[in-house]
Amino acid sequence: MNGFPLSSETRICLMRLNDLLSGMGGVAVAFSGGVDSTLLLEVASRFEKMKVLAVTVHSPLLSLHEMDQVFEYIQRKKIEHHVVRADVFARREIVENSPERCYHCKKFIFGSIIKAAEGRGIDTVIDGTHDDDMNDFRPGIKALEELGVMSPLKISGFRKKNIRELARFYNMSTWDTPSTPCLATRVPCGIPLDLRTIKIIEKGESFLHCIGFPEVRLRVHRDVARIEVPSDRISEIVSEPVRNKLFMYLKSLGLDFISVDLQGYRTGSMNYRGEQKKC
Repeated sequence: MNGFPLSSETRICLMRLNDLLSGMGGVAVAFSGGVDSTLLLEVASRFEKMKVLAVTVHSPLLSLHEMDQVFEYIQRKKIEHHVVRADVFARREIVENSPERCYHCKKFIFGSIIKAAEGRGIDTVIDGTHDDDMNDFRPGIKALEELGVMSPLKISGFRKKNIRELARFYNMSTWDTPSTPCLATRVPCGIPLDLRTIKIIEKGESFLHCIGFPEVRLRVHRDVARIEVPSDRISEIVSEPVRNKLFMYLKSLGLDFISVDLQGYRTGSMNYRGEQKKC
């Protein structure tokens, strides 16, 4: 911990979370390496008498950078860890990429996490869903509810700002990292998922990070790339030498057309809206 002060709101959230977790004998934390699940794992691991298992589902939809964060944290904290490999491309209902893809994917992935936990004598699986997630189109949350997965951060009233604040208080290196939802969220619903497209997205976003754009989404509409960066950085990304460097790299990945979204970076821009007739 450091001298960074916690707001009264975050303190109340933490008190509720500690009260909730203190009544559990053991938990399996769905651990993706992002700030939400890392904070949940951090808090749970502070209970000395609680059996804590971190379970990471390794699939092509989780970037290699996130996997690096997973192993770095586990090695440093020495928490029991289990990796489940999930062949998401073998599941037709996921590959079809309908508006309910996230529901099917969560059902498949968390089913694997539950089996891994039960095999180690743990019957409570928890995940990093929080209050702000409830304000978005998240069909995967329905799958979690059906499977009996608990979301302690949401129950305790945590919003994203509270999560980042507490993560900073705990000196977690991920406290200010941008959100990184699964790579499938960069493909419009209705366009089938394939490994080639997912790898293009992963490599493209990694390149953008390397050239100084940490907040970015590379949306791929078949052979068209649509880049989202914060609106105050659009002029920078379309100026030389960045523009040509980016253009040449994305073309080398096999994309025919590269565009920059003038509306700028925003989460959930690919989400299906109920009033839409098409994806």
